[in-house]
Amino acid sequence: MKALVPVVILLSGQTLMAEDQPLVIDAPPQWQVDYTNDKVHFYNLSRPDGENVYFIFSKWPTGGGRDQVAALVKNIADGYSVKASKGLLSLITDSEYTMEEISGAEFSGQAAVFKTRLGATQALFMVSDGDGLWSGQFMGSKPVWQEAKVVLGSLQRAE
Repeated sequence: MKALVPVVILLSGQTLMAEDQPLVIDAPPQWQVDYTNDKVHFYNLSRPDGENVYFIFSKWPTGGGRDQVAALVKNIADGYSVKASKGLLSLITDSEYTMEEISGAEFSGQAAVFKTRLGATQALFMVSDGDGLWSGQFMGSKPVWQEAKVVLGSLQRAE
């Protein structure tokens, strides 16, 4: 028998966890967390009553740990930067980026942060708890990116 998805509302936000989900996500109440597992653990976070945000992440398919995060994010960002300097993408996104830390009790990582030509923040990120990697993307305002980093830092393994 399948268990119902327990949802606990906390003063700081909402904690979502399901029997078959690998992560517990502590997100503020304005965030909606959607999870799918079609051979890939995939999370999509949105703000239905607020700013339009693109915030997704999934399990990195080849495993790995914290020691690989910085090099992998830099490699992905460098490749994206080359593409952002040419063609149509150059009309949308700056090719230069800065690296930012994502800190949490269990999960931590790095993000390569680009600015779009319209002033939005675009981030390519990766986090790990030492047992596997999770990679994703964000696009939205800088203040909402700061919220997204807190959500990523609050990730925990489901038990």
